[in-house]
Amino acid sequence: MAGLGPDTWLPAALPIREQPDFPQQAGTSVPEAALLAGMLIAVLAMARAIIRWRARRDRDQLRFDEERARAEMDRLCDHGWTATMTLHGQGAGLSSAAGPDRGARVRVEWAELGAGDGGRPEPLVVRRLWASNVGAALRGMVEDRRLDFELEQIERAQTQHDSSGGE
Repeated sequence: MAGLGPDTWLPAALPIREQPDFPQQAGTSVPEAALLAGMLIAVLAMARAIIRWRARRDRDQLRFDEERARAEMDRLCDHGWTATMTLHGQGAGLSSAAGPDRGARVRVEWAELGAGDGGRPEPLVVRRLWASNVGAALRGMVEDRRLDFELEQIERAQTQHDSSGGE
């Protein structure tokens, strides 16, 4: 095979066709348009991935907030508790009970349960609060109960102190 260079054997082994010349027009050529379309697809795919990641992160955070709120309320309410959360849309006509913050769109009504007649739990304390989002409503409910719990402890300590003859 002496004397055979790439110019002599390549065209026979691989037939290569010449690309036709595309007429140049004002604007982009076909390869440039394909590159731009590919870049657009990549940017849109990345944006979709970021949006899905943020939505998943927010959903997981809300689930975590709910689990934490449930555990804390279970700890603070010896005989149980119940809560109802209502979400109000933008067009909902909210009464003045929504509080001073007109941005409050989440209402939580919660009750601490105590042992009632016949051992059935009944509400001891009932509260209502408004918040701008579900996470803030859960935090507000727990903080509200925590404050009640601390006040109950102070009252118990004072009652014990008074009954023991302390001044």
